[in-house]
Amino acid sequence: MAHQLAKNTQQPVPTVSCPGGLKPVIGTTLNCTLTPKGETTKLPVLVTVTSVKNGTAGFSAQVGQVAGAGDKVAFCRDNAQLDQATSTAQQPSDLVPIFKANQSLLSEFQSTAPSAIVAQAGVLVLAANHAISSGDASAFTTSKVVNAGKKVDAYCGQNAGGSTTTSS
Repeated sequence: MAHQLAKNTQQPVPTVSCPGGLKPVIGTTLNCTLTPKGETTKLPVLVTVTSVKNGTAGFSAQVGQVAGAGDKVAFCRDNAQLDQATSTAQQPSDLVPIFKANQSLLSEFQSTAPSAIVAQAGVLVLAANHAISSGDASAFTTSKVVNAGKKVDAYCGQNAGGSTTTSS
């Protein structure tokens, strides 16, 4: 699972701890804990069996919180603040001090992510935490991270600068 999460987020392989095995029954869930490489912060991961083939479970993993939790108002407020803070960055390296200065906001952003957007929020937070620990924010130029940011902004009805978008 850790290798799949690393591949999906284009981040180093994290440590994933689960309280037991995942039964190969579609819809079965398991709450695990993820610690990004080089970090001490533990993020909850909800693992769900999505397929079973020859007794082996295929799964999805949502980093952030258990599905159904979340606070869209708080999440989108946090997203707007992070968008505003990062809008001044001219290059990826400019993001590192911004993320360091906003670590508590990143944590709140992750913890309030509604289930409909938690996977994309997880991609962004893992990339930000990696940038903080390594000093390398180049992941924010990859399509995976860029697209996650666009999806979060669209979910919140915001633009990349944190302003509310209006429909014409």
